[in-house]
Amino acid sequence: MGMEAVMALLEATPDTPACVVSLSGNKSVRLPLMECVQVTKEVQKAMDEKRFDEAIQLRGRSFENNWSIYKLLAHQKLSKEKVRW
Repeated sequence: MGMEAVMALLEATPDTPACVVSLSGNKSVRLPLMECVQVTKEVQKAMDEKRFDEAIQLRGRSFENNWSIYKLLAHQKLSKEKVRW
């Protein structure tokens, strides 16, 4: 992502819209800053209105996957049996 950010700076002109460098899968991508700001506002509105599933979807696929993993691991019951190493 750092290299993509440097490339974005080197390629920018005074008319180039501001961007955010992010990951999509395993690739660095440039996203328009103002679109990212709008999505952030939509996430906050969904949270304020307790539309949590929508807020999670707005955050993107990686966030959804991380949330699923967290829920899976956070609710595991520990075995009462002692484990010997």
